[in-house]
Formats: sequence, structure tokens, C-alpha cells
Amino acid sequence: MRIVMAVLAVLLLAACQQPASSTQSSGLAGMGSNEFGADKGGQMRYFRAEGDAMSRELAVTLLEACYGKIQSQDKPGFQRCLRERMTTAFDDSGQGRAACDHYSELDAYADCMVVGNMVLQMRHQLEDDSPVGADFWTSKDAMVHAMIKSVVIGATSNCGSAQSESEIMSCADGWFSKRLNLPDEYMARCGGNKSDDDRESCLGEAVTLQYMRVHMDRISKNSI
Repeated sequence: MRIVMAVLAVLLLAACQQPASSTQSSGLAGMGSNEFGADKGGQMRYFRAEGDAMSRELAVTLLEACYGKIQSQDKPGFQRCLRERMTTAFDDSGQGRAACDHYSELDAYADCMVVGNMVLQMRHQLEDDSPVGADFWTSKDAMVHAMIKSVVIGATSNCGSAQSESEIMSCADGWFSKRLNLPDEYMARCGGNKSDDDRESCLGEAVTLQYMRVHMDRISKNSI
């Protein structure tokens, strides 16, 4: 299950770079604070160039989409535009808009929106669409716990023949890896002679990069 934790660690610190105020890339540095919008700094390690380019592109795309608000010096409208674009791009579940709307700061709103929806999407890929707890949208810990629960249920169903704890963990990581559906290029970069820890951290970055890439493409570049 270490790959799962690596994915979540990268996501919580890397996926939600706040483009409105900075174009620096975030990265893997542990699970960080449980508060949305609290994590800053760092870089991806295995996909640094791609992560930096993604952060710059996201910043430029959002600024282009909301440039009309900058021209008219409509600061509240600019903030609303950024939130709307993030919602359009990432709220696959349709739950994020209402669940995250109480966050006044863009950083916290974007964290809530992106992390929550990615966890729900990953649970769906693991064939778990069961309802999440009432606290799911209020803390990163709740999101992590929901993800782990899905993995445990799936791993138990698929790794029931494993005997020892190490065999169960190895089977669970293998089962989860097969469901990542990553490009061969990413898988190759995370293979080779890497240690288990390096491979798992690399896969965590790869999953996050792929998720962000797909969803960023939804942000319209037409200024409004």
C-alpha cells in the first residue's frame, strides 16, 4: 500500500500549485498539513521538468482565461473566474463546488477541489463508488482514509491467497499499479534499478502528473 501513500503524498503537495499567485512548482515532501491551502514549496523529483512545465502552463492558461477581469481591474471578478475555471476543470464528481465553496482563499479552494475529486476518481478506478464520510470534504486526512479503505477492500478481494503480511503488501501494490493505467514512458522511467521506495515515489508523481494533465486540458483559454 506504499504506492497509494506515495500517490496521495505527491497529490497533496504537488497537484494543486496555486497559479494565481505563483508559478513555482510544488512537489513531494510528505503528507503535509491537514489544512487545505497550507502546503507550499518543493518540486517533483522524478518528473521535475514536466512538473515545472505543468505549473507554468496552468498559470498561463488560467490567466488567459480570466484576462478580461484583469483588464477591467475587477479583482473580485478575477477571483471568481479562477475558481470557476478550476471547478470546470476538476469537479468530475459534481460535489466539489458546494463542498469547497466555503473556502475564501483560492489556495484552499483549489486544494479541496483537486484533491477531493482525484481521490474520488481513483476510488472509482478501484471499483469503489460507495459513499464517503460526512467529513470527506473537510480534511485531507479524511480523503486519505477514504482512499486507503478502497485499497484495502480491493486488495483483500484480489490478494486473498497471499499468506504473509509482506506477500499481501506486495500483492496490493502490484494490483494497484496495474490499475494506474500510466503511459509506458512513465512506467519505464519508474522502473529500472530503482529501490522500492524510489519506484513508489516515482509512480506517485506519475499518477499525479497524468491526472493534472488530463484535467488541465479542460480549462478554456478564451478570455472572459
